[in-house]
Amino acid sequence: MAGCSDPAPTVSYDDLVIRPKLSAEVPRADPETGLITESFPLPLWKAIRKLKQFEEPSEANPLADPFAAPDTSPYDDGLPFQKNLETLGIPFPEGTSASYDAEQRELTVVQTPENMGIIREVMKAEDPREVMISLRFEFYEVPALLALRLEQNACEHSEHTPEWNALRETLKSGDSRLISVALLQGRSGQRTRYQEGDQIVYFAGYERDKESPQSPPRPLYEWRNIGTEIEVEPIAGRREDIIDLNFRLVYHTAPAESVLEAMPAPDFRVPGAGSRPSLPVFHEKSLTTQLGLYSGDIRLLTSWTPTGKAEYAEKDVRHLVFLQAALQSSSP
Repeated sequence: MAGCSDPAPTVSYDDLVIRPKLSAEVPRADPETGLITESFPLPLWKAIRKLKQFEEPSEANPLADPFAAPDTSPYDDGLPFQKNLETLGIPFPEGTSASYDAEQRELTVVQTPENMGIIREVMKAEDPREVMISLRFEFYEVPALLALRLEQNACEHSEHTPEWNALRETLKSGDSRLISVALLQGRSGQRTRYQEGDQIVYFAGYERDKESPQSPPRPLYEWRNIGTEIEVEPIAGRREDIIDLNFRLVYHTAPAESVLEAMPAPDFRVPGAGSRPSLPVFHEKSLTTQLGLYSGDIRLLTSWTPTGKAEYAEKDVRHLVFLQAALQSSSP
């Protein structure tokens, strides 16, 4: 092995060939028709979302599940990309077309050289930068009167940084406390899940065999996470500073409690519990909603009266949830 003081070996790189980066092949016009055929890779989920950006908005059902799969029935006969490109003012003269191949996941366009240049710009604009969205959920315990004051102020505007700053000031005096923080980062259009807490398996009831109704009942068991669960689908809006959120938040203000279940039958037994099994009582709060906000905004999402601990009633407190959202984008 050569030492640090040994002279560096002389190496010749005269024979090294550095090949230039291959550029994408530029489609050429058909010599007979003068038209260009070009394909654009486009995943199906992104293709449907792009189409919806050009369609007329419809009234949404406020009770609908924001995580439900999108209705693709309007596109059973194919994705009408040509029609939507025409709405942008791009003409499709005779012999030209725009068709989407769901199996190949690509959009194929036949156009004149002039119009193809416009379509390339449209597809480039529609092909978003790598956009990451950062979400920070903060859970606070505050005196009920302070919570009421913050909630009243928050109703007057949609950006709640002043309320958040006022609440942070009360942390110094000990009047309020930060319970927990959930930090999520995800790509625009991709669903993200967060889960924190303990998973428990519990006795959920009993059932009888329908074919043998006289047989002893059988115990049923289920499992649940006791803590915080967040499921969110963030989407960067058409404006670079807008974030659209579909999310579901489940939050437990205390561990589950157990209550004794009445004996269903003299011969009923639950392993480890005998004939008087216990059923859990969950102190669960939840929120499912859709909202839009600007990057950098802070939003007071909701507040709850916590249950499950005697100290909650003694101190007369409420739990508040704040959300901070920010776009983190970079050029590809």
